[in-house]
Parts: sequence; C-alpha cells; structure tokens
Amino acid sequence: MSKVNVRYIVNDVAAAIPFYTDILNFKVEMHPAPGFANLSRGDLQLLLNRPGAGGAGQAMGDGQSPAPAAGTESRSKSRILKRRSIS
Repeated sequence: MSKVNVRYIVNDVAAAIPFYTDILNFKVEMHPAPGFANLSRGDLQLLLNRPGAGGAGQAMGDGQSPAPAAGTESRSKSRILKRRSIS
C-alpha cells in the first residue's frame, strides 16, 4: 500500500501533537516550526498546519481560507484529559 497524506488544520499545532502521539500512537517525523508538524503512523502521514502556515495558507476552490473545524480542538483536549485520568 502506498502512503496516504492528510493535511489537518489546527489552531495550535504543539497542543495537538500529544493527542496524536499519546492517544493514537503517531510518531513525530518533523516539527520544524510552531505552525507545522509532520506525523506518521504506518502508511498514514498526517500534516498538521496552523491556519495560514505552509499549504494551509492557500485559498480553497471557493476562495475561502482553510480553517479548523469548529470545536475539534476542545473535544480533543477533553479526550486527552479523560484518558490521562483513567490511566
């Protein structure tokens, strides 16, 4: 199987990394700047971008700028806190 690349937009890349590494067992391949991280798990490569950083700065087909999905970060942080309190 070939690698699959997914770009995911988050407001705080550094805060999102522990969710993917601690909970979902991703590995940090590269985190060269506050607005970008490259994570991997098997054949999946996850590119985390802050809005406006790197590829996340390019307008979409309808002219809108990429942005995180509403409420996704607060749900992720809540899951991390619950998981850590259970462990």
